[in-house]
Amino acid sequence: MGKDAILFHRAMSDDEASDASQYVDQARTWFDSMWSTIAHDYTP
Repeated sequence: MGKDAILFHRAMSDDEASDASQYVDQARTWFDSMWSTIAHDYTP
């Protein structure tokens, strides 16, 4: 994907039931789960 990845524009709003807020929340949840799975401490 890299430089050719498709980006999306979504923003959180005060309305937690809006599609954009739900999309951002799910994307953040997915990212956090991937980060905790593949990330590791860096020791130089």
